Amino acid sequence: MITRRRFIRDCSLVAATAAAPAALARPGLRQPGLAGGRSLYEHFATALSTPFIVRVASGTVKVVLVEITPGSPGQPNAEDARNERFSLLFRGAASQPLEQGTYFFDHSRIGRMGVFIVPLGPADAGASYYEAVFNHAVSPADLAAQLARAPLT
Repeated sequence: MITRRRFIRDCSLVAATAAAPAALARPGLRQPGLAGGRSLYEHFATALSTPFIVRVASGTVKVVLVEITPGSPGQPNAEDARNERFSLLFRGAASQPLEQGTYFFDHSRIGRMGVFIVPLGPADAGASYYEAVFNHAVSPADLAAQLARAPLT
């Protein structure tokens, strides 16, 4: 007998693998790490020191990508060993603070993507800083395999 948790997990697996090609086809919503043969890290590296426009309820906020840091490699035999890991540091105006959460980030070369950010401490010298940490499957097949092995708790 199939449990409710297994059913939800399996449906999520189907939805995630089916949605990847559809997301690439939607105008304005690009997944840089999945197209063009370059990793998401490489796409962000080309955007270092350039502005991003963040969509908020009241309009937009401009932030600048000031640092990109490679993550530590995973354990060789871990389920997520092939994941791409890195973090981004953004600087924005202290007068327009952003709360922790997911926002649409627009960039002239990269396109639009949803990014989860966390504010880092109090504003400093008129600036606020935000971090985004990435640890994601590089291919839809890797994502499907990770979801299939996910615990049912």
